[in-house]
Amino acid sequence: MKKHWTMLLTVCMLLTALCAGQAEYSPGCLKEPPREVRDHIARQFSAYTLEDYCEIHDTSNGDYGFALLTAGDERVLVGYHEKAGKMTYWLKSHGAVMQGREEAWFDAVPKGETRYTVDGTPYLTDGLSFSVTQLDDAGEMYLKSVAYHWEDGGFRLIGYKDWDEFYGYVDVRDGVLHFSNQLEGWDFGKAYGTVQRDLRYVSYDALPKTLEEAREKLTNAPELAHGSLMSVPNIDVQEIEFTGGRTYAVYQGPGEAYGRAANGKASVSTNDWIQVFCRYNGYVMIQYDVSAAQYRIGWIDESALPKGAQVNEVDLQMEREDQTALSYACALTDDPYNSGKAIAWLEAGTPVLEVIYNLYDWSYVRVTVDGQTICGFVPSDAPIHG
Repeated sequence: MKKHWTMLLTVCMLLTALCAGQAEYSPGCLKEPPREVRDHIARQFSAYTLEDYCEIHDTSNGDYGFALLTAGDERVLVGYHEKAGKMTYWLKSHGAVMQGREEAWFDAVPKGETRYTVDGTPYLTDGLSFSVTQLDDAGEMYLKSVAYHWEDGGFRLIGYKDWDEFYGYVDVRDGVLHFSNQLEGWDFGKAYGTVQRDLRYVSYDALPKTLEEAREKLTNAPELAHGSLMSVPNIDVQEIEFTGGRTYAVYQGPGEAYGRAANGKASVSTNDWIQVFCRYNGYVMIQYDVSAAQYRIGWIDESALPKGAQVNEVDLQMEREDQTALSYACALTDDPYNSGKAIAWLEAGTPVLEVIYNLYDWSYVRVTVDGQTICGFVPSDAPIHG
């Protein structure tokens, strides 16, 4: 792998210039943290060493400060937000930055609004950005980096690299990842789909590091209209940014009694695309991707929702007993809007409880299969409607 000594020298000179005239706090620091930040780190992160600190000024929402803290192989990004003239604690994230003992530091672009266009789509950043760069274990080259820009009212992932996996850079926008190497003039191509971009929830480790991995794993969400549906007016389709780096069990109905698909192992990672429909009886109805070719609709515990998430509670009357029957044989699926893959085959006359009628041309039903009560989708004209 090439060792870009020129790049290394340039960045070192930049960091030296940025630190010139400032009180020394740590080697290579962009800025000495203010007293309130130092005190907070001493109180709450006494087991960590301050690796670097930077500040982002002149945002419309007030200034921000960021600290890189390390303890052995662990690195954490701690964010601060200026209020009443002082930096106050805002966030802590392990996922937003690279892990490992190798040295890492900030680079920051503090001012200037920027409007730009990518593939015909206009974007606005307030020119307020920072990146974190990490050396390899020999301390000779820039192996990894991740960059965030102030965009539409928050810091959002805009690019990253991992030269262990791919000798280039990944440019990130909503719905597309562009893999290229501008130093060499190489354009490897694009992958279309969704990754977590909100700084608060990004997991660097979970980001696809190669074009092949991105094309295999990323999800192009089905276009489902927002708004009320025919039989359950409070159901609304929305995408919610969950706290990253977590995994939740997914059930085939609103509760553990309905069991889990995938031989009892169905689960969803909050680093991936998740679509939310409604809440019922302590559970949330979601759609997520199993692979690029298969989605799944199921239920997770509502405690997984991030604080402040607004998801409508609905009365599905899931436990009522007034069953109907199927007018013809059909597949039961948990992926109605993509693959239609069957989770069971239902014969004509099979008793079902029709929970939701005509959910985008599908009926959501409760049925018993091999002694297990589960929920899934059948064509809306399959149940007999009295």
